[in-house]
Amino acid sequence: MSTNDAISVAIEDEDGNLHELLNNMIDFERIRLEEEKVLPIVLHNKSGYVVQDITVQATAHPTAQIGRAADTYLATTLGETESGPWYNLISINSMSVNEKITLYVNWTIPADSLLGTGQFAIEVRGDVIL
Repeated sequence: MSTNDAISVAIEDEDGNLHELLNNMIDFERIRLEEEKVLPIVLHNKSGYVVQDITVQATAHPTAQIGRAADTYLATTLGETESGPWYNLISINSMSVNEKITLYVNWTIPADSLLGTGQFAIEVRGDVIL
């Protein structure tokens, strides 16, 4: 068995539309201070291989971060159900070829958050089994 970091696990909406870093982003719309918004995302293994040791977490946007860390990705948690429990990092043992897994993104705006737009990324890491 050989592993490789070049995975292709896409993030989609429930209709199969691809979310990307700069277009068709996950839209939380307007959120008030201390408000919690929970939205589903679908992980879709498009690698053509089994993917293992998968981690998913909110992180700074690599090219277009907007807002403070504390107000964006550090205020975001993930869960396997719409009601939690919530984690900073989700681990998935493996995904078979073309498998889809639904996760939930919980963005809760801190009471001391700066007003304005926020933008961050959701990162998926893992290894393919070649």
